[in-house]
Amino acid sequence: FTDSAMTVNDVVFSGNRAFNGGGIYSSAPVAITNSTFTGNLADNAGGGVYNDGLGTTLSHLVFTNNRAIDGAGAAGNWM
Repeated sequence: FTDSAMTVNDVVFSGNRAFNGGGIYSSAPVAITNSTFTGNLADNAGGGVYNDGLGTTLSHLVFTNNRAIDGAGAAGNWM
């Protein structure tokens, strides 16, 4: 979880679980590049990524076998 702007590059998020954002939950602008989200689980939304921060960018990502009720790969208001 982050509530501050940040950059994530070349990270593997694997086997994580949360209510929202199994891999990463952000309430701030986040730039995520060249990363992999695999086998993450959200009990609600965003198995891999959940974001409600304006200005988030996602590029060159791989999503594999993430699960959630809403948005298994990624979910959010501002992506």
